[in-house]
Amino acid sequence: MGARRELAARRELVVQTLTAAGFRVLGDQAGAHVVVPLPTLAAEKSVLASARSGGVGLDGLERCFTGPPTTFGLTLGYAAPTERRQLSDAIDALARWLSAAR
Repeated sequence: MGARRELAARRELVVQTLTAAGFRVLGDQAGAHVVVPLPTLAAEKSVLASARSGGVGLDGLERCFTGPPTTFGLTLGYAAPTERRQLSDAIDALARWLSAAR
């Protein structure tokens, strides 16, 4: 499978899994990242901590601000996992962590 097709399939997996769990997913169809908005900085930090303890590397929007953050959420890259199963497992876990942070 070509790289573009593989990334499109991975994006579809991420978007479908998270939207089915009730979360918004933002981002262009090109590229290898999406953003999941969160309501508060506390929710962002909670999900990041859960992900770290679960061995999943995520990044939050807080570090994108030079002053106090005004938008909260997660940036999700989906190109790194070497197997689609790894991505699927990580996204399923993320849906659980996001639900717990609601």
